[in-house]
Amino acid sequence: MGCLAPWVKNTLEWIDIQEQRHNGHSLRDRATNGNGLDISTSLTPQLLPKYDWVPRRLSKRLGLSVTKFYSDQQQSLLLSRLPKEIRMSIWAYVVGGHDVTIIRKINKLSHAIFPMDTERVDKAEMVPTRKSWIAPLGYEKRYKAAERMSELDLLPLLRTCKQIYLEALHILYSQNSFKVHTMEAFYRFLLRSPHNGPQSIRYLTIQWSGFAYWLEYQNEDTGEPLHEHDESWQEICDAIAAMDNLKSLSIVVPPGIHNRSRRVEAEKYDVITKISLPLAALPEHVDFTFAIPEDQVDPHSQALLSERGCRNLRLVGLDSDVGFRHNDDDFD
Repeated sequence: MGCLAPWVKNTLEWIDIQEQRHNGHSLRDRATNGNGLDISTSLTPQLLPKYDWVPRRLSKRLGLSVTKFYSDQQQSLLLSRLPKEIRMSIWAYVVGGHDVTIIRKINKLSHAIFPMDTERVDKAEMVPTRKSWIAPLGYEKRYKAAERMSELDLLPLLRTCKQIYLEALHILYSQNSFKVHTMEAFYRFLLRSPHNGPQSIRYLTIQWSGFAYWLEYQNEDTGEPLHEHDESWQEICDAIAAMDNLKSLSIVVPPGIHNRSRRVEAEKYDVITKISLPLAALPEHVDFTFAIPEDQVDPHSQALLSERGCRNLRLVGLDSDVGFRHNDDDFD
């Protein structure tokens, strides 16, 4: 079976995002209307649908409960006696301090933990898992949900009870570094995360091969954007700019950004400008780095991009320390 060309796979991602936006799953609508199911931040008991897929009349005939009761679990000594500061330290130890890559499987969204140092690699080798996940390889492959994606699942703790969910949710997003390798997975991650989740992200890296093919997403005759990729990217950038706690954003572009268009010999600065200008709303305190091949980074490039409006952007080489960061910040 033949393989799709890289720019074709990237185009299919834009098509998937476009279909979601047209089907009512838009980041802009979510931000405006607050759509999405979130557990209430109140610690009072709460009723949520349990069998919402079963018609109410049929549910009564079958004797199925249509609600699930969430309590504050005060009967637990862990929650009722242990000081909150100690509990937060426990949650941070369990779900924090990891390098998390968001991935897209065939039928669901998931995450993978990539061990980046010798000690963690040794631990990973003791766990039956895919060899490709010991190092960040095979980024754009999709796997069935039944296949094991990582040696560590960060979510069971949050599923324990409502109070732990409310206390640990911020730590899950703020005390981990996040990286994405497909735009489709990133869009779904932003769309399906709890409302307060992405707001807590501090370190984010977008290492997508599709950035190098940016001019392929335009009509060859008119030059107009195809598949609304410009609108979709603007929505994603708006969601990134709204991350109040964001400290570092890295966009990593593979080599060849200046010569992969089939139609024209495009200047690499034009492509970088098209990608980075929608992020002009980023706060000044955010360390915004744009990684390109080392031999293409020079003072002239930085000055030219500043003249084009990309003043909050810092060009760095691919060999620079971008991507995963160690989270040594105190939790709030």
